[in-house]
Amino acid sequence: MGGVCSSTESKSAKLNRGEKTGSVNLVGLKLKRIPKRLYLIGEKLRVINLRENIIEKLDDDIKVLKKVKALDVSFNRIVSIPPSISYLERMQKLILSGNRIAAVPVELWSLKRLELIDLSSNLIIDLGIPGESKEKS
Repeated sequence: MGGVCSSTESKSAKLNRGEKTGSVNLVGLKLKRIPKRLYLIGEKLRVINLRENIIEKLDDDIKVLKKVKALDVSFNRIVSIPPSISYLERMQKLILSGNRIAAVPVELWSLKRLELIDLSSNLIIDLGIPGESKEKS
């Protein structure tokens, strides 16, 4: 079954594979934070799947993932998106559903290649859209 990731495969082995293939799948590993090694191999990554963990924060270090085209951090415990998300200029698909995000930074909307963003099932009160008021009269 070439290419299929075993659920018993270690995080380290998955990161090693990702470094070679450009795609990292760290789904459901109960990660509390994004592994530092992921940032170290960030230049080689195009697809990152961190779905269904317990990650609470996206670090400013996310800015080193400049070549990533797809990022899935859905169903974690993320409460905010750092303004440094704007460095991910090649981002086409960003999945943030099922988190605890209340506000979206205006910088997110500067991602020109973004084709899909999923913010469903969050606590959004401010979309950060330039020129829009936070409160509706």
